[in-house]
Amino acid sequence: MTANPLSAIPPMTAPPGPQSSQSPRFTPLDPLRVLRQYAKVLIVAFVVGLIVGVSVFVYMRKYAPVYASSAQMAVTIPPSGIWDANDVADVRADARNVSTFIRNQVVVLTSNEVLEDAIKHDSVRNTDWYQSFTDNREVIRNLQDNLRAGQVSGSTYINISLSVQGEEKRNDLPIVLNQVIQTFLRQFRLNNELQTSDVRRLFVQESDRMNDELEQIQEEMTRFTRENELPTLDANKNEATIEYNKMANRLTDLSLALEVSKENHQKLLEKSSAGRVTYTQDELLGAEKSEKVAAIDARIDNLEQGRELLLTRYGPQHREVLNLDDRISIAEQSRAREIDKYLRETHEAKLRNSKDNLEYLENQMAIIVERFEQSRARVQDVNAKIQEFSSISQRRDAILSRLGKADELLELVRVRSLRPDFERIKLLLVPTTPVLTSPKLGAYAVGVPMLFVGAVALLIFVIEVLDQRIKSPSDLRLIPDVEPLGSLPDASEDPSKPDTIENIVRTDPHGLLAESFRQVRTSVLTRMDRRGYKTLMLVGAKGGVGVSSLASNLAISLGFNGRKVLLIDANFRRPSLHRILNTRATPGLVDVLTNKASLAQAIHTNDEAGVDLLPNGEGHDAQPEMLEGAAFRNLLSQLESDYDLIVIDAPPALVTSESQLLAKRVDAIAVVVRAMNEKRGMVGRMIRMLDGHRADMLGVILNGVRSNAGGYFRQNYRLYYQYRNESKSNGKSNGQSEPKTPRKKKSRQTQEAETETPA
Repeated sequence: MTANPLSAIPPMTAPPGPQSSQSPRFTPLDPLRVLRQYAKVLIVAFVVGLIVGVSVFVYMRKYAPVYASSAQMAVTIPPSGIWDANDVADVRADARNVSTFIRNQVVVLTSNEVLEDAIKHDSVRNTDWYQSFTDNREVIRNLQDNLRAGQVSGSTYINISLSVQGEEKRNDLPIVLNQVIQTFLRQFRLNNELQTSDVRRLFVQESDRMNDELEQIQEEMTRFTRENELPTLDANKNEATIEYNKMANRLTDLSLALEVSKENHQKLLEKSSAGRVTYTQDELLGAEKSEKVAAIDARIDNLEQGRELLLTRYGPQHREVLNLDDRISIAEQSRAREIDKYLRETHEAKLRNSKDNLEYLENQMAIIVERFEQSRARVQDVNAKIQEFSSISQRRDAILSRLGKADELLELVRVRSLRPDFERIKLLLVPTTPVLTSPKLGAYAVGVPMLFVGAVALLIFVIEVLDQRIKSPSDLRLIPDVEPLGSLPDASEDPSKPDTIENIVRTDPHGLLAESFRQVRTSVLTRMDRRGYKTLMLVGAKGGVGVSSLASNLAISLGFNGRKVLLIDANFRRPSLHRILNTRATPGLVDVLTNKASLAQAIHTNDEAGVDLLPNGEGHDAQPEMLEGAAFRNLLSQLESDYDLIVIDAPPALVTSESQLLAKRVDAIAVVVRAMNEKRGMVGRMIRMLDGHRADMLGVILNGVRSNAGGYFRQNYRLYYQYRNESKSNGKSNGQSEPKTPRKKKSRQTQEAETETPA
């Protein structure tokens, strides 16, 4: 780095990518932290709300008390049938229908008709409550505003309540409420009686009409039977049906016989036309047994007997034997002709018989078909009459059924009027003695304070969500591409209450602030050593954030760490490091850069702090551009050779341009932010402005962090001092004593100068 002090240094963090450069619009909150932080405010809000609530309660109790009287009515679920018990009906009841009925009755109870009728009674008109109004319309409006009625959830009860404002009218509440309920019940019973009478009259009229209609139907049935001569209404036993069935069976049999006859006659015709008539064995036997064939057979037998005698006597060649042979042959031929003739005649006779039988069957078929059609027409006519008669019978049966239902409903109406458990609504609890309903101490003593606390808490959360200021290290993580390097508590948070934080690492090395500086030093040094960085610029967004105090304490802490450290005051407009380290202000950096003094003359050593200081010098009229020139670059190169670490105190980045020029020359940058003083957007804008130069953005150091009430930081501070005090006690018990570093009491002017202000 000494050889090429301006070489490019790769950043420690990932290169900028397509990440959002805007911090969130709203601040994420930890509700418990906010509640702990503002616990005292919420307690004050609760106390104020309690005082206001009790005051309002006392006022309302004295000047505007509200009393109410209540009553209760029961809705009875009637049985389904006139002989059913109530428990059976309860099981069958439809809860939705009951709820609808109750809602309807509540509407009637609060209707103008009921209320106007109720206030007409003398018991209501004689009350102080009624006489306090000027006219009945005002009375009705008051009743509608203060009368409440509704179903008790999960039951068949109706709660009714009436409220009034004022002590003097409360005793009238039961009277008015009772009269309203009685008027409602009276009208409800009257409506039921009217409905029952109307239903009974309707059923009687309908029953008379149906009896007249039934009588007419009976006359119609008698006349129809007489006119149509229907001896029976059974279709299967009717004469026409029986005749129709016989004709159908006869027609079926003839159809089968005719089909068989046609088939046989057709076969005979086919055999005759083809000349290939075949005869059965019975036909052949019949031919042989015919008279002519039998006579021929007898002649043949006689001739054969004579031949046998002649053959025995004369031999086969005798003339007489040969003559007999011829006669026998002739007889046999004659026999064959007779048999053939007999068979032909038999076949012809069969053919004639088949034809005659076919003609007979066809004639019979025509006769049966005609009779079948006639019987079927008669059956259809009879069935139509039977159907018509059946329709009349069905009308009669329907009227009889309706007449029976009407009689049953009339009986049901009569029994309902007699049974007490069929009364749908009845008074269960009479109006009670008026009780105070408003104001309630609990509502005002608890509700109003909680309302105050809720409003204050809501306001606090809105303010916290919209607050863009950086208050804790967690807020730094809301800024894109920002890494916290550490946090330093506010001096007022240190239980030791130091007079000043300047040089606190040296003046109070065992204190909380010194320990916090060392933690920041460790975080910064780790990042510097990891990359071999030597120059570190500390810069804030604006003045007053404590950059100079942080630079001096960080340098002293690094010096105690065994490093050779140089502090450079690069704040031309408001230099302060020479005062903090109690050295001369000149010569300094500006004098070296303008060749008015040598580097050895400008560097001042503070032996107590263990660091060297290059003050600003005569820099009030110095041009910031000298930090961009070759002289400053060569100076840094020489200093990097002589020192382990160089810490530069830079002016505010958003106020001056020197910080951007220094960012081109140093190795690393640490941004200093004062808690509760700067917003996330401003810090993010400053970081984006410094980023992209040669220097690597190490992160942000949060200065002046205040602990929340009972929060994390305060608890850690107390634990630190508890641990420190225990260590001291253990050391003293072992005969050891801790050396004390004397602390100078500074003047008021010096303390005021320690706080930086914007240039």
